Amino acid sequence: MLSGEELYKRYKKGGSTDISPQFSSEEWVCLYTYLSQQNNEDAFHVLEHAIQDHPHCSPLLIQKVKLDLFDGFFDEAFALLSEELSNAPERDIKPLWIDFYFSTGEDDYAKQLLDNLFAEQPDYIETALEYIIPVLRDAEETVRIEYAGYMRRAAEIFPRNHILLEEWRDELKEESRMEEAVKVCNQLIDLEPYSFDYWDDLARIYTVLRRYEQAIEAFDLALTINCSECKEVTQAKILKGYCLYMNGSYEKAVELYKEFQGDACNEITVNAFVSHCHVHMKNYEEAYTMLLELIKHDELDSYTFSVHDFVICCVELNKHEEAYRTLKEAVNKHPLDARLLLMFSLLGIWNENKIDEIKQILDRSMALLNPTVNDPSIIAKCYKLLEIGKSYLEEGDKVNALVYFDLILRIHPEMEELKEPLERIFEDEENPKLAQANHMLSLITLGEATEEELAEYLCKEDYQDTIDEDISAKQNLIQQFFANDKSNN
Repeated sequence: MLSGEELYKRYKKGGSTDISPQFSSEEWVCLYTYLSQQNNEDAFHVLEHAIQDHPHCSPLLIQKVKLDLFDGFFDEAFALLSEELSNAPERDIKPLWIDFYFSTGEDDYAKQLLDNLFAEQPDYIETALEYIIPVLRDAEETVRIEYAGYMRRAAEIFPRNHILLEEWRDELKEESRMEEAVKVCNQLIDLEPYSFDYWDDLARIYTVLRRYEQAIEAFDLALTINCSECKEVTQAKILKGYCLYMNGSYEKAVELYKEFQGDACNEITVNAFVSHCHVHMKNYEEAYTMLLELIKHDELDSYTFSVHDFVICCVELNKHEEAYRTLKEAVNKHPLDARLLLMFSLLGIWNENKIDEIKQILDRSMALLNPTVNDPSIIAKCYKLLEIGKSYLEEGDKVNALVYFDLILRIHPEMEELKEPLERIFEDEENPKLAQANHMLSLITLGEATEEELAEYLCKEDYQDTIDEDISAKQNLIQQFFANDKSNN
């Protein structure tokens, strides 16, 4: 029999001459399978044509059921399963019934069939699981979580099956069970040690876990395996540079990022990291020049951090008025940004000659934190604040997470999605360090902390492990700036 590629050439040739190609049912199945694997848009038309030629061919009808279930045509799928395919072999039909019951929300039936499959372990169980586990993984989180146990059992029963291991790894990542995901990644690497994708995925998980040394090693291995210029390799290099930065290897990060100079697609992202590195290396002139361009892009997620670094550079280069002007403009553009509010509120503590203007701007921001606000754009910003807070929470940084959640509570206290992360935080509510840090950061954010309270807070070593090092360092630099500014005036 011809290969799928050869059959496709023949099929296309027939289409161009309006002569219908004559294929056997086996050839149609081969052609459809080939096109599906290639994600070719002709696959659907091929299947329609094939069933017209062979309306009772079980392998073709099975493919039609899979397509109907995927597209949500459950009545059509049920009709085929109940009638045309009622006498099909169990190995072909049972996975489809599981898919049908799962997709239509009949969980009791789906779980009963799955339990039977695992209990009986027929000779086709591995093939059946290769089909059904990805289906379970594609469901909404609230539904998918109920089936996670089946994904785990599938990976345990078949520890050398790439498909089942990959699905279980991805489920663990979705559930933020990163340490377990590392183990599954290593299983996959043992099976295929020269896979760029597996090493790259392991490196990304280590990055999330803040195990930067191991992430760098994994990225190095991935980039040794694949040194092409594809998008995935480019992203791996950028992330490796980020890990070098986070690990304190600033010079290596800058060296790595040199190859992205002139790369229009990645230049802004890369320059944001490079400017961070220059600040840490105290190359303030170079950082200032780069940041002067970066802060023009106020729509980017990195904008707030760029403003922070720009203020630091201005402090070191005695450009005090430019620092103040930039920060004021940033708060006016992003009046709900917790980090910017945190910095700007400090102006009122150390810069008395500008306190009236600062208070006026902060009052405008606080007005936006009125619980009666129903502006869709404000609500959308709340969801962005929620995502930032949740990212801190996933990293174990409850203090910074609370800064963002506190802002949301003042704007949109009825947000249902805030309930679960808050419950996770207050599992640790008896921790006095956490309570103290949250209270003080909330006061700072709202500009209500006194100079004495803030000085006492920043000097207490007991609380240093509860506050983000980046914020702490920037607070100290801002203190220095406004101390200098007052003396100059």
